[in-house]
Amino acid sequence: MGLRFAVSQRGRRIVGRFSRGVEIVEGLLALCREQKIHAGELRGLGHLISAEIAQFDEKGRSFRPPRSLKTPVELIHLYGNISMLGGEIVLRAQASLLRDDSEVGGGLTVLGGQLVRGVAHSVEFVVEAFDDLTMRRELDAEAGLPVLVVAEKAEEKPQRLREVEDGRERKTPGGIRANNEPAPMGATAIDANGNLVSFGRAPRVSIPEPKAFQSPLDDNTPLERPKKIAAEHEVDDGVAETDKEIHVGDWLEHPRFGRCHVQRIDDDEDRVTVRLENQRLIVLGLEVLKVEFLREESGQQFFKVQPRR
Repeated sequence: MGLRFAVSQRGRRIVGRFSRGVEIVEGLLALCREQKIHAGELRGLGHLISAEIAQFDEKGRSFRPPRSLKTPVELIHLYGNISMLGGEIVLRAQASLLRDDSEVGGGLTVLGGQLVRGVAHSVEFVVEAFDDLTMRRELDAEAGLPVLVVAEKAEEKPQRLREVEDGRERKTPGGIRANNEPAPMGATAIDANGNLVSFGRAPRVSIPEPKAFQSPLDDNTPLERPKKIAAEHEVDDGVAETDKEIHVGDWLEHPRFGRCHVQRIDDDEDRVTVRLENQRLIVLGLEVLKVEFLREESGQQFFKVQPRR
């Protein structure tokens, strides 16, 4: 069978923007290294000051030399994926570009290929990380390409979750780091938990810089840590116990919304933000719900929630 696949059931969405002058290919790789993304999907759009794209030569089984576009182009579609090759994170990004050639007697020209380099005017992106998968590439001699040959289950939990559970994650000027290393700057993004993050050492070209991005978090704003909520635990004599607690990362079984993944617990611990199976984020008010512990699997707890009567 010529099909191999794996199903991801746990992940993150990181949404962000590259400002003017940032080289986006290296910037995206820096983001993936910073956030420890070894498997994922990329989408983007925007405007580029310049770009280089390459096409694959099937007969020669290699990429042709990149074509340099030194005039501004519109990035009408950017799509790709993130995987591992030889122990390194690699990005495969295909771009569709729109160029206005009216000044040289032409019209609008659409160009496409693998994006080798792109200097942003302003580029918005979404990276969807598959935290329970590791996608690996290996060279296929027949195709002449490093192809995706397997997507296997990752054995260890994402480093970001482990650092939070150890209570070591903290906010430092310029980004969120897990230790005392300086947070490198490049682009900014907001992750699925609503945290502002900075990442990478994305190279900039020497063009005038716009006004610096102003973070909505000041240096004195405390970083939210995973919280927990006591849940009712049914026992034989019908007495409710509170020895089980809901944490960020646990699962709720809701009669209307189905299985929900806990993303955030509010400070007053009366509301939780959860992600539905269709990836929507909603807020549940626990003061009107009965929470019952069901089971624990692979370090994650499952609870049943239903309206109180």
